[in-house]
Amino acid sequence: MSRSRSLGSALVLLALCACSNPEREKKEQEAAAAEKKLAEAKAHRESLEQERTKLTGQIAETRAQADAANSAYHRTLAAGAYLAEAEGSELKPDDVMQANLKAARSGFLLEEATRKKDSKELLALATGLLDSERPCVEVKKEEAPEQQAEAQAEEPEESSDCGPCEAKPYEDVCEGVPARLSLWPAWTCESVASTADTLPAAAFCTASFEYPEPTSAGSSTYAQDDLPTTQEVVRIVYEYQGHLYASDFPSPTDELYHPPNTTGLATCAAETEKNSCLHQCDVQFDRYEDPCACDPTPDHHDDEGGCGCGDGEEDEPDETPEVREARLAAEAAEAAVEEAKREAELAAKELEFQQCRAACEPEQPEEPATTDEDGNPLPPTPAAVSRRAWLEASPAPGHFVVTVQTRKLSDDDKELESSLTTYVLEHRPLTALWRGGSAADSADVLTPLHTQFEFEEVLRKDDALVLDPLPGMKGPMLVGLSNGTVQAVRFSHEKGDDAEPVQALDENEVCEALKKEPKRFPAAYLEACEPAAPAVAAPEGSDAGTEGKVAGEVTP
Repeated sequence: MSRSRSLGSALVLLALCACSNPEREKKEQEAAAAEKKLAEAKAHRESLEQERTKLTGQIAETRAQADAANSAYHRTLAAGAYLAEAEGSELKPDDVMQANLKAARSGFLLEEATRKKDSKELLALATGLLDSERPCVEVKKEEAPEQQAEAQAEEPEESSDCGPCEAKPYEDVCEGVPARLSLWPAWTCESVASTADTLPAAAFCTASFEYPEPTSAGSSTYAQDDLPTTQEVVRIVYEYQGHLYASDFPSPTDELYHPPNTTGLATCAAETEKNSCLHQCDVQFDRYEDPCACDPTPDHHDDEGGCGCGDGEEDEPDETPEVREARLAAEAAEAAVEEAKREAELAAKELEFQQCRAACEPEQPEEPATTDEDGNPLPPTPAAVSRRAWLEASPAPGHFVVTVQTRKLSDDDKELESSLTTYVLEHRPLTALWRGGSAADSADVLTPLHTQFEFEEVLRKDDALVLDPLPGMKGPMLVGLSNGTVQAVRFSHEKGDDAEPVQALDENEVCEALKKEPKRFPAAYLEACEPAAPAVAAPEGSDAGTEGKVAGEVTP
């Protein structure tokens, strides 16, 4: 009994399998047919793409031929325009042909200016061609200012986004930056000196002027060692018979009181160059929005009723759901690929744009090294110079002894180097007055203090200037070193035909006087008096080491 039941169940399963096989085969055949149709559709689309590419090439070739023929035609017209205007020409075109000839000639000139990259000629031609056709600029007849004011008052106010425009594509930072600095420091008169009993007292005054460091925009004569320099200008002034007599040291010049604005001009030039570079990047990558561009009035469309397209139902192609699903999947994949390609192109374009803008940043100067190759700290580099002047003495009529201290400073204003230079300055109007002459030509004008002598070092005692006479001589004297040689000048108040208030002494006489009291003077003064030792000729056949020993040099 059980065997018969098992056999019946097996027969039922076999019957069900026999029924299901035809249905599955039918679906498989339909799927295969759909895949075949999809492959045929893709092949047909590829064929259409190839045909479109071929037709596009033919169209481009035809257009190129048409453009060449059109260009030749317009060049012929341009030549005709020149022939028509030639003297004695028999070519008499009518108004229409005359307009065509002029237009062709303008186009020819515009093409040539573009080919030669002549920006000025291109701008002039484009302006001449477009001035009369620019839609946003209304050409009005010139009217008197009163008539223009009345016309503006009568005209109703209308909002317009277009009109004459003076905006620039980028900012010129140097506009308004002065070429020279106008410094008006306060003058300080710390002392009053009298160089002779018969001369009026003169005030010794100073004022600080700042001279910037040299840059690409220029340099200042008074910037010491190409460093920013603060210098005290000396002014000696006196009053005589109701007139003012003033003389300055250094000699008065426009640059002395109005130094070139080197740092300001260099900074603004760098900013302007950066703005120009950024503007070029904006233009190159289509990011620039012209502030003078006239926006045309947008066309208004009545979209309420729709455009009348796409309202009807399109006939769907006769395809099975499987084929449609496969086609939509292929189209979606193709669209995703195109979108990814578009995003990649945008990202690459944005990267190029940012790289272009980054290249506009000015190069930063390298920081100076603070250590040497072995890691040892280097001495600090001077960052600025300060020059201070003060009056030392007024030993002769119209003459003043002035010392200038030059200090080199670090970034934190610490003194790195210091040197003193002493000058014997002459106020010539005072000297002329002492001689009994007239200095009316120098009244109420600024004249220079003339440098008579300059010393790198002078004789001092406890930092005070020493004007004692040399041994065996009379009168106040200034002794020191000038250009490596010992020098002395004598001051005098005696008048006479050959008398001079300041007179330089002979170097040999000075050296003989120094040798009489050698302990009174620095050793450098006596060494300067010694003649240079003649070079000892090396014996024939001797080598460099022998020559060095003969000359007294130390050789390793």
